[in-house]
Amino acid sequence: MSHEVETRAYAFKNTLWPGLGTFIGEAQTREAMMRLSQTDWMVGLERVYLHDGIEIPDVRAILRLSDRNPLGMASDHYEPTQNAEKFAAFDAALAGRAAWISMGSLKGGSIVYGLAEIPGDWSIAGEAHERYLLALGYHDGKTADHFLTTCVRVECNNTRCQAVSAARNAKTELAKGIRVTHRGDVQAKLSDVSDTFERALGDFNGYRERMETLVSVRLSEADERNILESILEGSSKRTEAARETIIELAHTGKGNRPVAGTAYGLLQGTSEYVDHHRLQETTPERRFFYQVDGAGSRLKQRMEATLLREYAAANDTSGVDGAGVLDAMLQAS
Repeated sequence: MSHEVETRAYAFKNTLWPGLGTFIGEAQTREAMMRLSQTDWMVGLERVYLHDGIEIPDVRAILRLSDRNPLGMASDHYEPTQNAEKFAAFDAALAGRAAWISMGSLKGGSIVYGLAEIPGDWSIAGEAHERYLLALGYHDGKTADHFLTTCVRVECNNTRCQAVSAARNAKTELAKGIRVTHRGDVQAKLSDVSDTFERALGDFNGYRERMETLVSVRLSEADERNILESILEGSSKRTEAARETIIELAHTGKGNRPVAGTAYGLLQGTSEYVDHHRLQETTPERRFFYQVDGAGSRLKQRMEATLLREYAAANDTSGVDGAGVLDAMLQAS
């Protein structure tokens, strides 16, 4: 059985993972959410020895101090940060403008996450959306902490797209979200999160512009198939079935009929496939990680980047400069 979700507390009823964790009813302060989600523990480093007592040089084990659970291995240069420090940096960036609605521990504690919501009315293509900020903290010894912006379509909770593009070939750190490595002056890097994230918050408007541009871009079925073949490569039955499912959802998925045949509709179909169709036969824990920071999240990012880079400028008939929207986002400062 998968154990990717260790503990979780959440304050919203409309969830992709009902019954996974503890429903707490309302948003909480950082300190309260850490307590309720059981993430208020600390980590430490310890030397590593062989059975005969010989120390392995330049290697340290990362342990959760409360139960001595091993979380990862690291070099002597690794600087651990506590969950409280990771979330405090995020809290400072929010500056009271968002509320903590979920927090938890993944993969036995090697990953912790926190999700905060920015209140207020916000819509794309006439549909209500929500704006979220996600903090992913790692204790595995190799992965940088990641702070990013996401948005979720309210009625079917299926658009977990980054408001700042996280495509692998993005040109700026802001476009990828903010990553904090565990080397050097980590505390100084965490303090920089607040300053840098201020700009990321403003990019929700940039995200809306990009999505409205995609709404205006018409795609033929041949276009849709070409795009999916470039993103989901291969000729296996599973891959072909995935492409067909996404095309069907782009036209008939929940809330997608008004935008069927547009680039935005194809992005929505991809999101619905990832969040509601892929890995449904497995555990909620695996789906959670797949959608939040795994292959499913990357599939949606690639779809958005492909549509903006290769189709928005070429096919846009609305007068909106799709390429200009993307360039402006990538050059944001």
